[in-house]
Amino acid sequence: MPDFRNNARTDGKPVDTVRDRVQRARDRIRARRAEQRLRDAAIVAAVKTFATARAAVTERETHRDTAINELQQRITRLRESAATDIADLRAQQGAAVAQMKAHGQSDDEIAELLDLTPRQTRQLLTHATGSAVGATKHPPQPSSVDASSSQRPAIELC
Repeated sequence: MPDFRNNARTDGKPVDTVRDRVQRARDRIRARRAEQRLRDAAIVAAVKTFATARAAVTERETHRDTAINELQQRITRLRESAATDIADLRAQQGAAVAQMKAHGQSDDEIAELLDLTPRQTRQLLTHATGSAVGATKHPPQPSSVDASSSQRPAIELC
């Protein structure tokens, strides 16, 4: 067992006093606290960075969702508008087919003339008679067809 009463060191170094030991302990505690303050400051900075990024993400997601919603509404309006326009144009096509039928053309002759199947021709005739009964919003225009519309296919029925 060591003898603590003897303060003499055998290696020739001065003997530590209690005061020296306490001071070294205080210095180590101060150093640890300074290191902890640095770690805490780094953590606080990281939390601030995270919070700022989170707010930016939320804002961007809101902007994205709003833009998507507006585009979906626009798509819906375009689809509805196109469906109305297509229905009116189908009615015009049906009226033209009905006019040919009234002038004595058979379904097969009309189909051949318009490059349609007989089934498509009959569907257009049915559509024309249904439109005539339901009174369309836009009556068929006189046969003034411009060059751009004559290049489009007459009908695309399945």
